[in-house]
Amino acid sequence: MSDKMKMVTGVLVGTAPSEAAAAQVVDRFQSCPYVSLYASSGKTVVGVFGIPESKRWWLEWPEERPEVMGLESAVALLTDRLIAPSPWAQGEVRPCGKAPCGADCGDCPEYRSRCSGCPSTALSADS
Repeated sequence: MSDKMKMVTGVLVGTAPSEAAAAQVVDRFQSCPYVSLYASSGKTVVGVFGIPESKRWWLEWPEERPEVMGLESAVALLTDRLIAPSPWAQGEVRPCGKAPCGADCGDCPEYRSRCSGCPSTALSADS
């Protein structure tokens, strides 16, 4: 990660269809290299992310399409005034061949158009 890369911290708050679904969302995404914290309480899911500015859309997307993450609704709160210490932001992410959340980046409609994939699966301009 470049020292000059602009960082964004995002807090994603979502509502899942059930408590079990909320727990599944947390289990699936808590190992994402951009995640500082992921937790659920009841049907509410809260995630704190440290991401590059170029991935800002990545946290805004669940507001438009919450079902992509298994949610009924989601709101993203974004700031560049607070830096979240995600593994990616700390330079700790090493490519391992498979996204920790189990996603297949190639199946995502945003892959190659707006996104170069998870920094855990490939070296990209954002890793």
